[in-house]
Amino acid sequence: KMAAEAKAAEETKKLAEAKAAEEAKKASEAKAAEESRIAAEAKAAQEAEKAAAEAKAAKEARIAAEAKVAEEAKAAAEAKAAEQAQIAAEAKAAEEAKLAAEFKAAEELRIAAEAKAAEETRRIAEAKEAEEARTAGERIGTHENKTNKEAKTVNVALWMSTGAALIVTLAICFKRF
Repeated sequence: KMAAEAKAAEETKKLAEAKAAEEAKKASEAKAAEESRIAAEAKAAQEAEKAAAEAKAAKEARIAAEAKVAEEAKAAAEAKAAEQAQIAAEAKAAEEAKLAAEFKAAEELRIAAEAKAAEETRRIAEAKEAEEARTAGERIGTHENKTNKEAKTVNVALWMSTGAALIVTLAICFKRF
């Protein structure tokens, strides 16, 4: 009887140990699975955080690049506008200088024509006086006709010189406008 009890106790003990070992094994596996799941979630969260940081950095780099391109385009447009304004100012100054030179030339031509007309008038008047002095004795009869002819000649020469100066001045003014 004792041997049977001892054998039964031994078998019970073995069964209890096997059950305890099985439960310990299951607990250990469950703990390892839980730790593995937590580690996997932590790793996934870390990778998601890294991907978000990389996406943010890429977006900031893209925004900075676009801002730089926009700034460069603005600077180029401003430089081009400034250059065009300078060219326009230089062209206007050159045109004004050309017009001033043409006006001055026209004025000089007019003054020269007037001086020439005055000189011609003076020369004709001197010639007339010399002719009158030379023909002082022959004035009676033909004097009035001769004087009228000379006066007409002087008037024609004066009007022609003045007209030429006026035509030159008008031509330059019309060319200007």
